[in-house]
Amino acid sequence: PGGRRYSVGHPRALSGLLRKPAQTKEEHVEGFVSLFRMLSGDGFPFPEAHLRDVAARCWARGIHPRGAARQFAAILASDRRQALRALRVPTLVVHGTEDPLLPERAGRATAKLVPGARYLPVDGMGHHMPEATWPLLVGAIVSHTHASR
Repeated sequence: PGGRRYSVGHPRALSGLLRKPAQTKEEHVEGFVSLFRMLSGDGFPFPEAHLRDVAARCWARGIHPRGAARQFAAILASDRRQALRALRVPTLVVHGTEDPLLPERAGRATAKLVPGARYLPVDGMGHHMPEATWPLLVGAIVSHTHASR
């Protein structure tokens, strides 16, 4: 929902986001994998090879560290509670119970603010949706869309 109460996670996760930008592809890949290892929960296998590939493709596409900093500042500065209360659409809020970046209380609060929203906590998931969660998430989304017709 925005605001510091909901948007400030564990200091370790925040320090991972605020690290010095990589100067080489290798630094970027190692930092990316390290960050996602920190942000992932312990409930699912860590997809290191996949994340290394994603990091290399991100580097090739172009990295913009100031953009990430602006995004983080916008999250901290904004308060979306009134806008969330005004929503009138079927809403499913999915949140990992082990998310160190955005505490679970943020997901619960978002679901409470949106009228009629359904909250789905995913045990063991952090701030990353590993492939092992996909069957659960796809099933939840399909059920949600069918119920929302």
